[in-house]
Amino acid sequence: MCYICSGKLSMKLEASRHPSPGLRPPSPHPMGEGCGAGPVSCRVSYQLVNMKRPVKISEAEWEVMNLAWKKSPIAASEIVEELAPKNDWAPRTIRTLLSRLVDKGALRFEQEGKRYLYKPKVSMEECVRRESRSFMERVFGGAPASMLINLVKQTEFSPEEIKELKKILAEKE
Repeated sequence: MCYICSGKLSMKLEASRHPSPGLRPPSPHPMGEGCGAGPVSCRVSYQLVNMKRPVKISEAEWEVMNLAWKKSPIAASEIVEELAPKNDWAPRTIRTLLSRLVDKGALRFEQEGKRYLYKPKVSMEECVRRESRSFMERVFGGAPASMLINLVKQTEFSPEEIKELKKILAEKE
């Protein structure tokens, strides 16, 4: 019996078939059991255990995360439909990327019946901040001024953007 909706447990995931290592369902569902019965279909939400390190996302994983940030919650099938033709990726490749992002703690998912709905666990701003810092360290030896000077010299700005940059710099003085 489902502790959430009192429905009959209709789905059981064995430990050996668990969706991803390092994941476990929260209580009250024991060992991945979920319910599709009952008046309201309850969801089993899997959560990453011991996620404490910053998330580092590969270029391919950024494509998946951009969809998750734009369309959360998004079904795995939707992600496959959108990314497979665009990148010439096999559906299995995309599902592997999803699994890696869950393992890294960037995504979480809820299983609703046979569907997996993905939601970001980290904000886009957090990931952009980490990538920017990593880029600055690798390319500019950690010197933000060098990075900004190079960026300003190489970029065409609109008058509005120049005004905004001046405002930001004035606030820093």
